Amino acid sequence: MSSSFRVGAVLLCALAGCNQLLGIQESFVDPVLTADERAEGGESSSPASGGAVAKPFGGATAAAGEAPATGGAAGSAASASDDVCEQYCDLMSEHCVGEALQYRDDAQCLRICRALPIGAIDDDRVNTASCRRRYAAKARYLAGPELATECRSAGPGGDERCGSNCEGLCTIAMAACTPDSSDPYFYESFDACLLDCKDLPTTRYQYGSISSGNSVECRLFHASSAMMADADEHCEHTLGITLCAD
Repeated sequence: MSSSFRVGAVLLCALAGCNQLLGIQESFVDPVLTADERAEGGESSSPASGGAVAKPFGGATAAAGEAPATGGAAGSAASASDDVCEQYCDLMSEHCVGEALQYRDDAQCLRICRALPIGAIDDDRVNTASCRRRYAAKARYLAGPELATECRSAGPGGDERCGSNCEGLCTIAMAACTPDSSDPYFYESFDACLLDCKDLPTTRYQYGSISSGNSVECRLFHASSAMMADADEHCEHTLGITLCAD
């Protein structure tokens, strides 16, 4: 190759871009894939090339180009909440059963979970769904009394490790017992509920084992039931009237 030809090629590369001139395509690295997946020949093409696009945090995959059900930050928050709650309730239904039972069924678990603040993946000692998911995951390694303890922490109350049972109760009560659903049996505010709850006797919560008597757990049971049906009846007990009275 003559020196004049080499000089011309260099000038053409500078002006037009060597990749375009030589027909070389730029590589694309999918940020969703881990290094191991890339090493094993995982997906490396742009999402525009079709197929499924992996979501970075759990849940099902969505087809490329498919619009989300809701847009913007609200859609992302709703999707994250669904992911956390579905994972959480799957763990609860698998491990927190028998004497460790905290929910009647998956539907009740999901509805209560979605009423809770979503929180962050490493939450501890706070009243969030993510904190409860963390303790539900720990339950898989336990049995007997230790399992029951871990499941109470993962349950609707939180049992002091995911917020106090009063915080869990009041979060659920504010969602289930409203002027529209159970007038006149509702709390005016979250703080009013906490004030009403703070001096109540407390005991160990197991779903269905405490439905009467003056305790936080009696009210928690009825607030949880009010999320599903008959709010006007269960919210009366949630506020400490009749069945949960002193």
